[in-house]
Amino acid sequence: MVSLQPVKAESLSTQVADKIRQAIFTGELKPGETLRELVLARKMEVSQATVREALSYLETYGLVVRTPNRSTAVTSLTATDIRDRVAIRRALEVLALADAAKAATASDWQEIDACAEAMRRALASGVVAEIWNAERGLCRRLWLASGNALLVRMLDQTSTPLYALWDGRDIPRVETVDVLLDAVRLGDRDSIDRALAKFLAAAPEANAATSGPAA
Repeated sequence: MVSLQPVKAESLSTQVADKIRQAIFTGELKPGETLRELVLARKMEVSQATVREALSYLETYGLVVRTPNRSTAVTSLTATDIRDRVAIRRALEVLALADAAKAATASDWQEIDACAEAMRRALASGVVAEIWNAERGLCRRLWLASGNALLVRMLDQTSTPLYALWDGRDIPRVETVDVLLDAVRLGDRDSIDRALAKFLAAAPEANAATSGPAA
């Protein structure tokens, strides 16, 4: 479990945002839980202004919901919200991976392969936090290879809140990683779509879609 402990001086708001994000992903902070700036500032030994800046950053990724002059809470998604986000992510990701198939350089593929290997190690370890981190790292590196910054940002904003709902009961299989990368190398959009469906079948999004709160 990630503890909300003091942080060091450099890039304080970024560090605070990262620690809060990790606490949300690991379930230390629950969906719907109120986040009080003063309480967080005292726990992490930073100013309220720093916490406020960190929460503003997290809001852009849909992890928290802020009500002006009232409160901030961890995002809580209904089953309908989850299904909508899963569908949008799938559609956007097919576009991103098809573009990556055309645009990825040899350097991109070196980094993608390194991310894939990190995911294989995470899957072998069985440690939930490592698995979701590696899954997100691999997917995001593939998105970046598309060269479409807007598409990457949209995918980040669509998929990030879903990781907070994953309980780790199901995990992707190693072979689906290889199938996905092979499809991207092939560059055929239909093959990418089929491979992506298999890869995401037990990823955070799919698990959240079947176990999220009722609408």
